Amino acid sequence: FPSHEQEEMLKQLPKDKIKPPAWLSVRGKKIFRDIVNNLEEVDILANVDIYNLGILAEGLDNFIEVTIQLDARRFDKGTGGKKFTTTHINKFGAENEVEDPLINIQIKYSKMVKEYSMLVGLNPAARLKLIQAHSEGDLDDFDRDFK
Repeated sequence: FPSHEQEEMLKQLPKDKIKPPAWLSVRGKKIFRDIVNNLEEVDILANVDIYNLGILAEGLDNFIEVTIQLDARRFDKGTGGKKFTTTHINKFGAENEVEDPLINIQIKYSKMVKEYSMLVGLNPAARLKLIQAHSEGDLDDFDRDFK
């Protein structure tokens, strides 16, 4: 955990340019702003977090898009949203039911979102670490060693 001095140094980092990167989509920029707004009270973001936040917002945006496409495919097949396979025709013309490739893409974006959420303190474990680090700021080194 960071020391009290390190926490103070982190609080000194510039925070005046926490804006969505231009390369984000409209939905990605909205996600970015939502994350920033939700983390304002915790006061943990700084300008150096822009790219991690941008990647997180883009990953979540892409996860949403893939999920929409996957749901649309299921609806088009008339399966009521319960079919996770698609028909693949091999080079010999044989048809096989295979897992929908969008599921793997969805899983990749899900993992990306999870990873970058941890980097900016959005999951419970990361928030707990932030709370512990903040509450330990009042302890001296001796107390911290034996806590």
